[in-house]
Amino acid sequence: MDARLLASLSLILGLSACSAPPGDSSSASSSQPPSETAGAPPLPSSTPQPLDDITRARLARSTGFHLSSDLTFLGTKNDAGIDRHVAFAVRMKESQVSVFLERGGFATPLRPGQRVFQTPVDGVDMAGATKVSAAQDRFRADTLTYTRDVMVIHEADGTAIVHVWAYTT
Repeated sequence: MDARLLASLSLILGLSACSAPPGDSSSASSSQPPSETAGAPPLPSSTPQPLDDITRARLARSTGFHLSSDLTFLGTKNDAGIDRHVAFAVRMKESQVSVFLERGGFATPLRPGQRVFQTPVDGVDMAGATKVSAAQDRFRADTLTYTRDVMVIHEADGTAIVHVWAYTT
């Protein structure tokens, strides 16, 4: 009995350490460069952000996508309240996109020219993207079902920015 109680308490403490407080919509890095002021253009989409193991695990749990170290992490947003909303963006080689989506269980074919009209992660310029593709699916995580929107920004240099939104509403 004591071992089960200890295991339950450890699980609760671990989950509470991974969850963000309601209303938290910060990106992975809360510091902004001194040059960024109100009204200034967003950061270039190539600005990598730090990704710690807790954030990596939280994103995998709530979106189904595992962020390997060979991807360039661009940032995340997390809103928790009655509904949950998680977003992240990563840069990768164009050739990695289909494997990344497949490993995340995202089987809906991307439609060229389709856009997602969600708030992007800070620093990702979706409005200026000229070649995009997107799709939507459903993902079951624990007891919740998330709607996942994926938009890929195809860049001229052979890379792609994959932006994922997962939400319960």
